[in-house]
Amino acid sequence: MRIAVVLHMATSGGISRFAYALIDGILSAEPSAEIGFFADEALIELDGLDRHFDGMSVEVIPVRDSAVVHHARQSGKTEAEKSLAWRAGRDMLKKWPALHRFATGAFTQARASIKGEKHWSMFSMPRDAVASLNSYDVVYLALPLWIEPFETDAAVVGTFHDLNHRRFPDNFSAADYRKWDSDFRFWSERAEIAVTSTRFIKDELVAAFPDVEPKVRVVYLAPYSVREVSEEQRRAALDRFGLSGSPFVVYPANITRHKNLKSYVQAAGVLKSRMGPDAPKFVITGMGTDEIGREAPAGYVSSIQDALRDAGLVLGTDVLALGYVSDIEVDALTQSANMLVSASLYEAGCGPAMDAWKAGVPVGFSNIPPFLEQIETLGVEALTFDPLNPVSIADAVERSLRNPEAMKAMAARSQEAISGYTWERVGRQYVEAFREAIEAKSGR
Repeated sequence: MRIAVVLHMATSGGISRFAYALIDGILSAEPSAEIGFFADEALIELDGLDRHFDGMSVEVIPVRDSAVVHHARQSGKTEAEKSLAWRAGRDMLKKWPALHRFATGAFTQARASIKGEKHWSMFSMPRDAVASLNSYDVVYLALPLWIEPFETDAAVVGTFHDLNHRRFPDNFSAADYRKWDSDFRFWSERAEIAVTSTRFIKDELVAAFPDVEPKVRVVYLAPYSVREVSEEQRRAALDRFGLSGSPFVVYPANITRHKNLKSYVQAAGVLKSRMGPDAPKFVITGMGTDEIGREAPAGYVSSIQDALRDAGLVLGTDVLALGYVSDIEVDALTQSANMLVSASLYEAGCGPAMDAWKAGVPVGFSNIPPFLEQIETLGVEALTFDPLNPVSIADAVERSLRNPEAMKAMAARSQEAISGYTWERVGRQYVEAFREAIEAKSGR
């Protein structure tokens, strides 16, 4: 079977870790498979994909839309460099979210048009890449979003991770909201098989696009940490971030609002007031999180910094916002933490918790439906909390710290339960979905 895997954006973090682990799993389940990985140029460089798949039957093929400017580079000025009047006007607009979303979208599109650029959400697969896709049996879209429609002779399968835009519309400009919805509508209808990782997201997808229900398959994921971390690598990561010998909890996240970093930071303040110098450090990783603490913060970052100040927390001492770190470092931090925490308000499931369960590390996370579904389905355990209540988050962390033996036993039971969920198992179910898609395509 020839499989084209497409990941067109440098979304290093959850989606990229998922894609890499899935490719490993597919090849474990179907050793004769040939995979062409059509990956964003920046992602190849950032994560060293040529080395990652060395010795495997994976051809890494760079893709680039030269007219697209990545969203992180679309503004030539930093927040501090923008004029006081510009920032004041922006902050005034934010008092009216609908108007702010409209103005932001219109400004971004106008600037891109003037410069002859395309917004990053309008990525188009290069013609030569689209032509190459026709030589594969199935095209798999690891992220069927922010990519312009294209047609292919191959069967199509996509994983629909979540419908964040419908749950948190205030996070998106009107243009981005419409783009997300139109992309999901097109690709869910075009795909022969649509995959979700929980029943919760299947229900969300079907509620939005009822006609896709017969083609949706739920495939639960395995832990992302498929590479072993050596003791030397683990110690190096702790030394680099100043965490050797310090109790800490870690939250792999990003800077978007639904990750709920403000409540996580406020929980750190609650514990510091209770435990004083014995309080654990609260560590945050993920793209954009290193913006916390920078001069002239905007939007949600500003509210996080307000929470730090109001709680009397010191960034770099009480709370560490590390930004993007490598997969090895994320795994090293997870394996060394006193607890893996996720205070998210909305997800398809908790990938970081999967890694913690595999490593035998206690987990504390939000009592939201997809996380509770993981507990029910996978047989794992976690301390749950109300993510909108910082005291509830702090209570869970403190309980973990004050009951190490009970937490160790809980983590060991979860480690045993999760051991049956391997990427080979996930890969086998995806191969079945690919075969089903190929059969459906040939029968059209």
